[in-house]
Amino acid sequence: MAKTMIKEYIGPKQYFECEMCGTKKIQGKYKFRPFQYIPDYEPATLSICKKCIYREVYGNKKRNKAMKAGEIEKQTLTNES
Repeated sequence: MAKTMIKEYIGPKQYFECEMCGTKKIQGKYKFRPFQYIPDYEPATLSICKKCIYREVYGNKKRNKAMKAGEIEKQTLTNES
């Protein structure tokens, strides 16, 4: 059974290095794990920046619109409530 994708907002502005693009940034931090397609292999959970998470989750077509609306932040806040 394939496990679902994890995409959530961890915290407000902080200094960290994005594990996907390798740049050091001062911004919100996100946790991301892609879908598990192979049963024996579990993908690593990464802490990544806003640009990378929206690129991975939404691709090219809806990325800018979703980023302006703050889709992932809203989903995380509704799941916590």
